[in-house]
Amino acid sequence: MNDSRLTAVRLATDRRLFELFMENYVKALSMTTRRLFNHFTGSMDFQVSPINFKEGDTVINVTNWECSCAERLKTGVACSHLLACAIATTGKQYLDLFKKRWRTGQSSLDQSAEEDLSLYPE
Repeated sequence: MNDSRLTAVRLATDRRLFELFMENYVKALSMTTRRLFNHFTGSMDFQVSPINFKEGDTVINVTNWECSCAERLKTGVACSHLLACAIATTGKQYLDLFKKRWRTGQSSLDQSAEEDLSLYPE
């Protein structure tokens, strides 16, 4: 994997959860996002739609990293809409989109790297 954010998720979740995450990730690759400044909250929100948007397609709103489809609230795993926003946002960690209870392994690459370095004392 070339994206360190994907590696972090793989290290911190079990196999089935990672598979579900990857299904949503692949769906997210076929979506486009539009950033909107929310004057009420002062935050950046998103509208997510299919790349080949046509009349009748649904536009999904993401506000403060919560999606109107509510899949993350039901399953604890980021939906494709949240992932589309994260892909478009430099520095946003995919692992931040998981409920903490689903994290089983290393929570970050930095922690993993620190442990690897501890194997080689100076």
